[in-house]
Amino acid sequence: MGPPPSPAGQGSIGARNKRLAELRRLVGNRRDRQDSGCFVLDGERLIGDALDAGVPIREVLFDEGAEADSLTGDILGRLRALGVPVTPVVSGALQRVVDPVTPRPIVAVVERPTAADPAAAAAHGGGVIVLDGVADPGNLGTLVRTAEAAGFAGLWAVGHATDPFSPKAVRASAGSALRMPMAVADDAAGCIGDLRRAGHVIVGARMDGTDADDMVWPERVALVLGSESHGVSPQVGALVEHWVRVPMAGYVESLNVAVAGSVLAFSVARSRAKGSGPTRPAR
Repeated sequence: MGPPPSPAGQGSIGARNKRLAELRRLVGNRRDRQDSGCFVLDGERLIGDALDAGVPIREVLFDEGAEADSLTGDILGRLRALGVPVTPVVSGALQRVVDPVTPRPIVAVVERPTAADPAAAAAHGGGVIVLDGVADPGNLGTLVRTAEAAGFAGLWAVGHATDPFSPKAVRASAGSALRMPMAVADDAAGCIGDLRRAGHVIVGARMDGTDADDMVWPERVALVLGSESHGVSPQVGALVEHWVRVPMAGYVESLNVAVAGSVLAFSVARSRAKGSGPTRPAR
């Protein structure tokens, strides 16, 4: 993202600086993130998580007054010790570019992890989560966090799913996006086919499925969660081998996809702890 910052002692860069224009594109444009192989982290916690995870950091920009804060100062010290370029920005300009609603005083441009491989996930065991058209970045990021917490081996965002490396999705993942193996695939059916060939059983979520409490989860499961408004797409649903639902009381018809997916993911985790079921579930 542009040349290294100017030597220490020169003034902060301004709101019209080319580097902030580049940052704006990374924040708001999925294609720019894909083409550059980079995405944006905002805030000390996520940048600290990236440092701990060994994620390559290309550049850091920070509000010119933020270094006086002990947390920000500590993060900047760690970055400088690693030789990461750090650049001050005139007060307020950075927040307008990244997130004016919940502004943070420091952002990093980091390299996107290598895409996960379904066959590799199958080889090492563990289930995967497939998000088919999940559009809300908050829901997607929450499910990335859930996937890590429940011990899944990977996560795939397929079809028209939102970008798991958008700032809102990464923030909602609370750092899990830096550690959870993930991949993005436009060809949803092709991804499901790859997972089946790699040994996963395809289990989808919908209202007329088997109650999760009664489900005998297969050892290698691909848990498919559909979009908030339409559920699992027909092309993916045709490849699902077993359907499952979250049992609910009262008059509630459905749950938010992040809530339902989290319930089902931990049902898989409990089953794994007790000893998984057969390779293919009973039809």
